Amino acid sequence: MSPGILAVQLYSVIEALQADRPGTLSRLAALGFRHVVPFALGLWSTPPDELASSARALRADLDEANLGVSAVHIAVSADSQASAIETCRILGMDTAFVPIPWLVDGFDVRALESHDGIRAFAGRLNAAARELAGAGIRLGYHNHHFEWARLPERRGDGGQDVRSVPVRSGPGLRVTGRRRT
Repeated sequence: MSPGILAVQLYSVIEALQADRPGTLSRLAALGFRHVVPFALGLWSTPPDELASSARALRADLDEANLGVSAVHIAVSADSQASAIETCRILGMDTAFVPIPWLVDGFDVRALESHDGIRAFAGRLNAAARELAGAGIRLGYHNHHFEWARLPERRGDGGQDVRSVPVRSGPGLRVTGRRRT
């Protein structure tokens, strides 16, 4: 088993990034970090040229700080994932995560509140994962505490924990995370 890569999720230093992105990245490198996980480069509706420009500007700041990217948070379009693929190529990595439901075209915070919503959401992620896999990029879903709510009762099941809803995930989609207790 190969060792993991320790990376800083840049969202955890959002205020410092907003004040001084190059300085914050340099400080992370000075602390000994070698990799980061970028977030919020754009939405699924962000024009492709704007998204690519944001990724190139970030890549330049990362290069200046001598930092690599272990994964990136992306948005998923309802149709082509070409912008996500380009973002990953610019940043030089092969792993992407969708961090919240509303970064998936057609879904919002209510996406995981019903059985049908979960299945539709997983279907969209699976379709995106297949396209991204064709470009050599793995897709995952990064969960938060609010996804682990109990679902409304359906067919007398008394309500289910989201984790118990059967969802088919394709070979390119990885769903990770643990429930907070």
